[in-house]
Amino acid sequence: MSTFDPLSHPAPGRLPRFVPFGANLQALVGGFLSQFGWAFFTLGMIFFWIFEGIPAFHSLAFFTNNLKTGPGIITGCQETFSRENNARISRFDYSFTQDNQEWQGSSYSTKLCLDKMIKQEVIIETIDGNPAQSRIQDMRTSPSSLWVVFMIALFPLIGLICIIRSIRSGLKSIRLMKFGMAARGCLISSTPTLSKRNGRVVMALTFEFLTQRGDKTETVIKNLENLEVGEERVLFYDTLNPGRSCLLDDWPMKGNMNNRGDFMAPPISQNFKYLLLPFGAIISNSIGYYFAFLH
Repeated sequence: MSTFDPLSHPAPGRLPRFVPFGANLQALVGGFLSQFGWAFFTLGMIFFWIFEGIPAFHSLAFFTNNLKTGPGIITGCQETFSRENNARISRFDYSFTQDNQEWQGSSYSTKLCLDKMIKQEVIIETIDGNPAQSRIQDMRTSPSSLWVVFMIALFPLIGLICIIRSIRSGLKSIRLMKFGMAARGCLISSTPTLSKRNGRVVMALTFEFLTQRGDKTETVIKNLENLEVGEERVLFYDTLNPGRSCLLDDWPMKGNMNNRGDFMAPPISQNFKYLLLPFGAIISNSIGYYFAFLH
């Protein structure tokens, strides 16, 4: 437990403070929202790559205009493990010739895979005549339908939103660590918002306080506490933007302050723990990208 007395150690001549790398890292990726976001994003992207989400979106985005057609031949077909409306998805391999060079590709459909379809002539569509981007007409380039891929994509999207929100909050915490100053604020109004957290209404608390230079300033802090007008709380405010502040007792980074008001880095082992999920996201997506585009 920190023994720091914020009102006894304002440290006015020591701003901006030096903030260790570990403390910055904790602010950016150490919180629950960040770790939850990275976990959701990583797991969601793994399923996105498995269900070949990129080809599905690619088919929607590019196989619309400027398509060129030409003859091709089915060289093989086989059923996949995917289903759509209780119908098995089949993969159809094909070949075609363009500019005196033979090209191969695969397309997917709910059509039955029959031996008599081998060597059957089909129409091949290419994007702007590029043979590397082709499909059989009226088929798709991914075994998963677009709505399935869209539903799967919601999970990494939710994770990404959590990551962005946590990074924004972390940058605010880093700024407060560098330029923050403690002050005693007096509550002048308390207004319920439309948001809830853990079943409780979030309150918009307006505090009035004096900055280090003696300027009277107001700040609005959203909190679950239902305080009475006139109650006082210790705030930590940005000296460059006094309206940006937080309640010191609710600030996660308070635990990193020593008795002089300096910020300490968490143990190295804790830094590795914070980085496990972000590194996992980078590695898993790199593997997915390799097999989707380079393999």
